[in-house]
Amino acid sequence: ARAARLPGDGWSDYVKPFRSFEDLYIHAALLAWFWSLGEECDWPQGLRLRLLAQLAAACELARQNLREPGSHLLLAGLFAEFAALRPELEAALAAGPAQWNQLWLRDRGVFELAGVARAKRLQQALQALGLVNGEAAAEVSG
Repeated sequence: ARAARLPGDGWSDYVKPFRSFEDLYIHAALLAWFWSLGEECDWPQGLRLRLLAQLAAACELARQNLREPGSHLLLAGLFAEFAALRPELEAALAAGPAQWNQLWLRDRGVFELAGVARAKRLQQALQALGLVNGEAAAEVSG
């Protein structure tokens, strides 16, 4: 007799969306750390306000269903805004205490490891929402 199969292996419910949750929560923690450094090191107010806005956006996104294409689109937007902020952020880190800059220089590559997966999720979300075709989605995410 054949053994009964379980209805699904949990891939689509737990494993597949895990990366989205992981990306969001690690990014939120990173933003909170940067914001606290900005306060401690008296970074320019505009930079601190943009970090605070990013953190608020991450908190709001955490309330959304990260399994939905729209949430992947918003998460991609959060990362795009952070990428635009990064040069100013890195300049502030370089001008401050060396220990914080050294930590960031050592660890920043870790935050880019999931870039390919994020780009793929963005492409799938854009297609699911009918916003662009697959070829254009790759250009948007790259």
